[in-house]
Amino acid sequence: MEQNGNNGISLRTYRTVDLMLLTLITCAVEIINILILKKAFTSELFTLSIVVPMSLIAIQRWNVRGVAVAGLGAIAYCVANNGGTASLVAYIGGNCFVLFNLLWYRKGMKQKISESKGLQVLFTLTGFIAVEVGRTALGFIFEHNIKNIFLTYIVSDSLNIVLGIVIVLIAARQDHLFFDQTVYLRQIQEERERNRKLQSTGGYHEEEQDDGSDT
Repeated sequence: MEQNGNNGISLRTYRTVDLMLLTLITCAVEIINILILKKAFTSELFTLSIVVPMSLIAIQRWNVRGVAVAGLGAIAYCVANNGGTASLVAYIGGNCFVLFNLLWYRKGMKQKISESKGLQVLFTLTGFIAVEVGRTALGFIFEHNIKNIFLTYIVSDSLNIVLGIVIVLIAARQDHLFFDQTVYLRQIQEERERNRKLQSTGGYHEEEQDDGSDT
């Protein structure tokens, strides 16, 4: 499909702009959250982050390309949090493990995920689990205590799991927000083609109706 059905811009341009907006929103919220939490709490008992749910939304919309939100969101988080090399490696690489959620799509589940609240919750949970496992595996390079690393990430992300489920459920209730955009744009294009054909034959049908009403 060369163009979307709305204003003639290319699919590539629409996808790029869409991913940029999702990434900018994610990064901005990450930085703001870190700055607020640093002022509110002297010790980091937990974190507030929307990277995982926003990455899942991006993946649902654009498949593997949605990982850009996960990677760039991780960079924003680490920079705002003054994270060192260990944090950058663990968060950037670990966040990319969200791509394991693409396994959901192997048996045509993508459409069902867009429609089912239960699947949306499971989709979000598996996304968090994949990310936590990824962060733990990469964190092991710097700290050789997998159990301690994993528990630390789970505890610090406990609120984020709940927040992430809420964000995904809300997104799924919006019109085609949590939906494959390539499919959506194709549907728009097909609908416009049907309307065009109806309009091109509309005058003939109206003429027939007028003739019938006069008899």
